[in-house]
Amino acid sequence: MLLRAFARLADLPDLHLVVCSSVSPNRARPLLRLAERLGLGDRVRWQYTLPHEQVAAWLANAEVSVAPLTASPRNLDQGCSPIKVWESMAAGTPVVASDLPVIREVLGDDGRFVPPDRPAELARAIRVMLEYPDAARDLAARARQRVISWSDVRHRLAAVYDQVEGR
Repeated sequence: MLLRAFARLADLPDLHLVVCSSVSPNRARPLLRLAERLGLGDRVRWQYTLPHEQVAAWLANAEVSVAPLTASPRNLDQGCSPIKVWESMAAGTPVVASDLPVIREVLGDDGRFVPPDRPAELARAIRVMLEYPDAARDLAARARQRVISWSDVRHRLAAVYDQVEGR
């Protein structure tokens, strides 16, 4: 869906898509072929199996992070932890994501939501973020405040243990 949405942004020739993929180039081959068929070959940069700190660097420098999750049973029924959304929020990067219950719970009102599996609407939401950078930065700043650091979690957990032990 993201590649199809990105193809709808062809009128923005300086816009590039960076795909940080957790799969190998061999497993991504069908997506590479789709990008070529859509005429995106030179506008998409593929990054495979990056170390976490490199993903964080890409996110910190991105204008927009996109999480186009599908409305699959895994995402709707089983529940998922949308790591890419958490990481984007922590990096202070504005998020455009599928409108799924788990994403709404994580992002609150601090992102742009689109119906799952709707490339035209995804492209429109990305365009809005790019055309209104001040509003996008405001969303990202509010989302960033919702993220708790590991240090904060560790201190909170230690306080709970202290309370349980009666210290």
